[in-house]
Amino acid sequence: MAIEDSVRILNKEYLTSGSVTSHSLKKSVIRGLENKWKTINLRLINKGNIYIYPTDWSKTLSSNELYFFTEYSSQNKELHALFRSTVIAEFLLMDIHGRTRANRLQDKKGNYLEDFRYSKRLVFSDGRKVSSWSNIVSLSDRGLKWSMSDPYPKHLYNAKLKKITESMYGKDLDPVKIEDLVLEKGFGKFTKENRAYFFAKFDDEIGYVPGDNGQKIPTDTLKVQVDRVTRPLKTQGGKKHRQGFFFQMHGYPISDNELQSDSGSLYNDIVCNKLKIPT
Repeated sequence: MAIEDSVRILNKEYLTSGSVTSHSLKKSVIRGLENKWKTINLRLINKGNIYIYPTDWSKTLSSNELYFFTEYSSQNKELHALFRSTVIAEFLLMDIHGRTRANRLQDKKGNYLEDFRYSKRLVFSDGRKVSSWSNIVSLSDRGLKWSMSDPYPKHLYNAKLKKITESMYGKDLDPVKIEDLVLEKGFGKFTKENRAYFFAKFDDEIGYVPGDNGQKIPTDTLKVQVDRVTRPLKTQGGKKHRQGFFFQMHGYPISDNELQSDSGSLYNDIVCNKLKIPT
């Protein structure tokens, strides 16, 4: 039974008799609320270093039925958020606590989406649906060992350079860290349902763009391509079954002219919000 259905039953009992009589159902709701709260809170803290301090409604129900059911009847946003799926609940709690943004990610038509991000994760909403792109793997990792893909050298190294093994990134910079930062802090736009680009300027040169005759022209600008890819079908019992999606990204330095052309109306925000190169 869904948590909300169980709470509705308990609420009717409370309104009728002044206390909950279905103790086993109450314990089940307490466990469900506690697990949902812990899953969201610990993920935000451990993976995103984000602290929003949502109310632990499992403890409230356990110790103060009057307050719990009063807030339930009053449509408390935090409490009712926990009745939704984990991803939607996480997004709603981040929104309630002012941790989402609605001015840095655009859909294919240039409309702004509401989002929050942290390392290797993007969660966004168009107001109707919440989507999560998680565990985004950087293909610029030269030592990548991943069953889904090999490292992606097309933009990391460029044939116009004198040596194919010369990186387009600056010396001693870590492409994976830089791309992760652009995903988390940069401005982005979707160009299709399964692809988004994120852009950022840095406070110093981060690499080079190829010029004529093998020249390396310094730049402080990076573009990161993020893709949602359908996993290969899995055969089981003689039938092929969908296995969901995986997510990957790779970045490459671009010129300011390319940034203006590719980022559109996001350009001024990108220029005014330069990032510090990660060490």
